[in-house]
Amino acid sequence: MENVQEKSLFDDLVSADEPTPVIEQIENEAIEEIDDVSETDAEVQEPDVDDVETEEPSNENAEEVDDRVEALYELLLENQIVAKNDGFKPTVENLQGVIESLPEQYFLQAAESLHPDARDIAKSLFYLGENATKDEIVKLLSDTPTTNIDDEDSAYTYLENKLRGTTGFKDESRLAKYLQTLKDDDSLVDTAKEMFEEDVQNAEQTKQERLEQLKQQKVEREQQVKQFYKNIDTELKNLPWQQDKKQQIVQHLQPAKVEEINAMIQSSPMAVIQLADIYSRFNPETKQFDLSDLELKQESKKNLEMKDNAKKAKLDSILSKVKSGKNNVASSQQSGFFNQFEKTN
Repeated sequence: MENVQEKSLFDDLVSADEPTPVIEQIENEAIEEIDDVSETDAEVQEPDVDDVETEEPSNENAEEVDDRVEALYELLLENQIVAKNDGFKPTVENLQGVIESLPEQYFLQAAESLHPDARDIAKSLFYLGENATKDEIVKLLSDTPTTNIDDEDSAYTYLENKLRGTTGFKDESRLAKYLQTLKDDDSLVDTAKEMFEEDVQNAEQTKQERLEQLKQQKVEREQQVKQFYKNIDTELKNLPWQQDKKQQIVQHLQPAKVEEINAMIQSSPMAVIQLADIYSRFNPETKQFDLSDLELKQESKKNLEMKDNAKKAKLDSILSKVKSGKNNVASSQQSGFFNQFEKTN
């Protein structure tokens, strides 16, 4: 039994002519003629994308843009919106980086006024973004030692727990003797506070290293996103599409637009099925979707009418020739039939 390809949900999106065996050849010829006409019209009416793209600015324009960037940067400095950077070069890209860093700058400045624990939580939440979890926050706070060393009993308990099993105090009796010596010298509380302060400093250093790591990971994620969109922009510019089509694609790549469409898709069972149909056409090797079996090309009403008229004209012409040929044959046959009865004198 022959394999029959399942009909795609998208096959009905664009109506396609279903040619009959009788006029299949006529339609193909007419379509070829229309394609030739359409290509000619496109060459005349629709300029190539490369022809309408903005020319690269000259060096003079580049200097003018830099002057404007420098003026805007000075304005930001005068109003204390940004901090002075002696190494700043007045380029559009550098200014964009400064402006993009303002939300982080203001947020971190506001966080500095909070309690140290709250400040670190705020920073970690900012750096983690959508990846923030309760476990990550708990881990960050649990690294900070918390205890009260106010008297000899609390100091004794702290030192006993801290030193037990460590080098030089694997023997319980030796540890007890050492603690008793500190107690007799009235240095038990001071020794415990000194060791606790070291624990706090080490924990704080570990926490700051972790926050710096989270910050770096955030920077790397942002760089990856920027590079990804740069790659998309490059791919889009290289496509032989009209500018309005490219602009439409750019609009649908905006995060807000993507979120809006995804929400509508999730609420539509048919849209989810259609999306799954598209996903099934993804080729892992080429990293592209194979849409060769889908008729998603939109034709204008004018082209459809031109093709239909051309097919009708071609059909009328052929039928006229066939009819004319049949009449000529009939006339010839009839003339020959009566001629055989004619007698020549």
